[in-house]
Amino acid sequence: MCSHTEVTELDNGCTASEAELADKKAECSEAQESFQSHFCFWKGELESNCKDLDTCHSAAVTAYDNHVSKTRSLVLKWNTETAALQKILCYCNVWLSEKDDGDNRSQHNATQFDVCQDQTHVPSPVDYGTPEDKVECSLTSVANYPGTSGFFTQEYENCTDFVDTVVACPGAPTTKAPMQFVTLNSSETSCSSAGHIDIASPSECESAAEEVLPPAMHGFPITNNATDWPSSCTFTFSDHYGGHLFWHPRTGVSKTCGTPHGCICKRAS
Repeated sequence: MCSHTEVTELDNGCTASEAELADKKAECSEAQESFQSHFCFWKGELESNCKDLDTCHSAAVTAYDNHVSKTRSLVLKWNTETAALQKILCYCNVWLSEKDDGDNRSQHNATQFDVCQDQTHVPSPVDYGTPEDKVECSLTSVANYPGTSGFFTQEYENCTDFVDTVVACPGAPTTKAPMQFVTLNSSETSCSSAGHIDIASPSECESAAEEVLPPAMHGFPITNNATDWPSSCTFTFSDHYGGHLFWHPRTGVSKTCGTPHGCICKRAS
């Protein structure tokens, strides 16, 4: 038997450890909330940048198309004017620099006139350029964001027992952490044989009941019961007696789960 002093020391140590665990849980919850909030902000910034890129590139391409359309009309006009000017210059060459002694006017070259009649103008090709393709704006890094099942797997797969409910980014569905506890079915005789773990304390038994039992069965009074059930946390419910939770220190297995007692275990993984 343990002495009163030893029991007190163990109890104090257990209380201190529970307080330390509660503090660490609060710290982790705050860190998780901050991480998810910043992730959603990052996602929003990337999506905003991609939308800005779409808008900017679309506006630039539209401006380019409008400019090219107007320039093509001007180029047609300029090509006609250039052809006319080339004709004029050609006809000017019909008159020679020498003067005709008969009338004191410039001599002419009839052959040059025929050349000008047949002259055609070939416009120089215009390079209108080509608009740059829009660069890729990847959202792969935020494809799994708070509110998607992929986010939970990506970020919390190795610490599911310590994760609060994921607060989804605006517009995303809420993804809850997998349940830490489970109720045994009629074919499972004990937590260990079902591959689960016994619940360690009355407070954990209460938390387990809140998670796995329907809302109508929440808030059952908990009773420490030495009856050796195959689970350290069991519950009963009936219209006549109402509902109760029982926490049993484990010393062996002499009974199996089933009516009227249901067994709750901690999920192994």
